Amino acid sequence: MRYLAIYLLPFLVWVGSACSTAPAASDVEIPDVGGPDVDSIGSDVSADPVWVDDVEIVLIRACGGCHGFSGCAAGSCFLDDFSLNLQQAESEELCGSMTVGACHVETIKNKTMPPGGCELGAFDCLTQEEVDRLEAWVAAGMPED
Repeated sequence: MRYLAIYLLPFLVWVGSACSTAPAASDVEIPDVGGPDVDSIGSDVSADPVWVDDVEIVLIRACGGCHGFSGCAAGSCFLDDFSLNLQQAESEELCGSMTVGACHVETIKNKTMPPGGCELGAFDCLTQEEVDRLEAWVAAGMPED
């Protein structure tokens, strides 16, 4: 056992000294290689959000199961055909005289959609930031791109 300690002691001293000379994580400089600031992705609603960059992805996630590529509830396939968003909504009961695009915001806010309602920020529901993005898109005239 004593011989083992004699051989291990220099190794342990060497390992200990190697660890003590390593720079602290706060001392390591990470080079800027360009690209977006990860902390700000999706954090700001652009002044004039557009369908292809700001709105479509939100609605695909929240509404795509019933109103898009995998199937269409009540004939409303607004994710498959952008121009449907600019037309007057068919359901006067839900949307009054609004366009389909404006009706998205209204039915999400009043919890008519999804069926059974959805608490903002809950799993598979829109966040307040996403609702703000939709409202800004409608206010900007619902531009496609």
